[in-house]
Amino acid sequence: MIPRYGPSNVSMTKVVIILVGCVCGIALVIGLGLMIAHSENNSPPAGYLSTTPKEVVFLEFTTSHGSLSGSAHVVRLSSSGSRATAAVGSISGTISNNAVTIEDGSAVLTPSGSNISGAIQGSNLVLSFPEQNGQLKPVRFIHATMLNYNATVAKLQHEANQAAAAQAAVQNADAAQAQEQQAITDAAQSVLGDEGSISGGITSMAGAEQSLGAYVSAVEDGLQVVKGELVTEQRDANSDPSVACSDVGLAMASEGSLGADVGDYQDALSSDQSVANGVQEDIVSLQADWTSLTEAEEVDPTHTPSGGLPNSSDKTPVISAASSALTKYQQEVAIDTETINSYLTQAKGYVTQANQLCNSIGG
Repeated sequence: MIPRYGPSNVSMTKVVIILVGCVCGIALVIGLGLMIAHSENNSPPAGYLSTTPKEVVFLEFTTSHGSLSGSAHVVRLSSSGSRATAAVGSISGTISNNAVTIEDGSAVLTPSGSNISGAIQGSNLVLSFPEQNGQLKPVRFIHATMLNYNATVAKLQHEANQAAAAQAAVQNADAAQAQEQQAITDAAQSVLGDEGSISGGITSMAGAEQSLGAYVSAVEDGLQVVKGELVTEQRDANSDPSVACSDVGLAMASEGSLGADVGDYQDALSSDQSVANGVQEDIVSLQADWTSLTEAEEVDPTHTPSGGLPNSSDKTPVISAASSALTKYQQEVAIDTETINSYLTQAKGYVTQANQLCNSIGG
C-alpha cells in the first residue's frame, strides 16, 4: 500500500531539510575558518635570494603565529675575488602583515649580529642592512629555492676560480720577469766583479815583478860576495899561501847564503804564480759572464739593474790588457828564473875554483 502524505507530513519534511541544511552550512563555515586560521599561523618554508658580484645570500624560514625561524646561507668572495668562503647560521624574528624583523643571532648577515628590518613586497623581500656610517642600505631578495641558491653559488665559485687562475698567471709572469731581471743583475755584477778582479790582478802582477826583481838582485849580490872570496883566495895564494885555504870556507858560506836567497825567490814565485793563475781564471770567467749578460739582456732588454750595467766597449780592452799583463809577467818570470839559475851555477863554479886552488897549494 503506497502511503499518502497529508499537509502535516509535508511540513515536517521541510523542517528537517532546513535543519539539515543549516547544520551543513555551519559545518562548512567552521571548516573554512579553521583552514584560514591554519594558513595564517603556519606557513610553508619561504626562500629569498640576494646576489651581488661579491656575495650571495639566501634566507629560508617558516612563520608561525607571527614568529619566524630558519637559516641564513652566505657565500662571499675575498677582496681579490679569487677565494669564496661560506657561512651558515640560524635566524629568528617576527612578521606582522608585510613587516619583517630578522634577528641575526649567528652574526652571519651582519658583523655584529644586528637586527634587520624590512618588508615583503609582492614576491620579494626588501631588508635594510645597517652600514658602518650608520645609514641603512636596502637590499632586495627575490623569491627563490635552495636549488636557485646552489646554482648561483656555483657560478660565483666559477668566477672565483677564474680570478684565482688569472691572478696565478699574473704572479707567475711577475715571478718569471723577476727571475729574468735577477739574471741580468747577477750577470752584470759578475762582469763588474771580474773586471775589478782583473784590474787588481794586473796591479798585483806588476808588484810581483818588482818583488822578484829584488830577489834576483839579492842573489846577484850574493854571487859577487862568493866571487870576492875567490879573488881574495887567489890574492892570498900569491902573498900568503898559509891563509889562502881559509878563504874557501868563506866562499862556501857565501854560496850557502846565496842559496837561501834563491829559496826565498822560489817561495815568492810560487805565491805570485797564484796571482797570475787568478788573472787567467778571471779572463775566462769574464768572457763567460759577458755571454750570460748578453743572453739575459736579449730576454728583457729594458731592465737596468740598480748598480748599472757594465760598458760593453770595455770588454775587449780589459781582456786585452789582462792578457798583455799576464804575458809580460810570464816573460819576466822566465828571465828572472833563468838569471837566478845562472847566478847559482856561477856561484858553484867559484866555490869549485876556490877548492881547486886550495888543493893546488896543498892546503
